[in-house]
Amino acid sequence: RAHDKAVRDLRTCLLPEVKSTQPVDSATGKLPQAMVTYYERLADDAVFNKMAAEGLITAGKTTVDPESNLLISPRELHVSFVIVPTGQIDEIKGFINLKTSI
Repeated sequence: RAHDKAVRDLRTCLLPEVKSTQPVDSATGKLPQAMVTYYERLADDAVFNKMAAEGLITAGKTTVDPESNLLISPRELHVSFVIVPTGQIDEIKGFINLKTSI
């Protein structure tokens, strides 16, 4: 459930960037590190920090592949993510020892 929400929210967050003009490193044709960091922060703030604040996940992190080539077809920005889910307590078991003195 959390994974599906993350995918939907990432798509919504990053979709406006599709077909937009982006600067590239003149030597490599790849996305500059500043833009990689921008997209990672954009997704983390819009998706994973929000999901964590809502208690849907413990944490999440977006990674943009700096080797994404935007000059040669297919011009794809490779984005991946990791989610640390929340845990659930179904039952707490314990025992008590009663003693006559400590």
